[in-house]
Amino acid sequence: MIAKLENGNIQIFDYDAYKKQLDEDYERMKAENSVQDSVINAILKKKEDERLPEELLKIVLRHQLDEEYSKNVNAYKDWLPFKEEEFKGKLKENYYKRPKFREEDGYIIESYEEVVDVSAVRQKIKAKQNELSSTDYMIIKTYEAKITGSPEPYDNMTEVLNQRQTLRDEINTLQNLIDNI
Repeated sequence: MIAKLENGNIQIFDYDAYKKQLDEDYERMKAENSVQDSVINAILKKKEDERLPEELLKIVLRHQLDEEYSKNVNAYKDWLPFKEEEFKGKLKENYYKRPKFREEDGYIIESYEEVVDVSAVRQKIKAKQNELSSTDYMIIKTYEAKITGSPEPYDNMTEVLNQRQTLRDEINTLQNLIDNI
């Protein structure tokens, strides 16, 4: 694989497959037009004044095929070999690997950086907010009972309040991930 890095944009190309196809097409075109090396060499061994017009056309056609082949082979000469660095470390929760590219020592190198997955974090925040909201009615009923002097409707309010605080702490932790980008 080869690559070209321009203005922060990367292009990656399978040059080996391209070159193989190019070589096959070049050889096929030479055979179809009867301008293989053996044919051209035989024509070139003749004295100029002994060459037939059809033979001269073959030389011209072969020259055109060679020029086109050379142009196509050299179309990627300013591209560099492509290498991918292995990601080192362990990807933390709520992060993903984002590729980044650099030119170094005659190569285009792809490495990775950890980046906060903002979309996933927002989804988690929303899910935790929904979970928090699911116990709102218990808080309201408990306050109503206190205001009216009625007995508390739930026995496990301390546990519910602890769960709600845990959810708020988790929401704040997740929100900080996004805020500190």
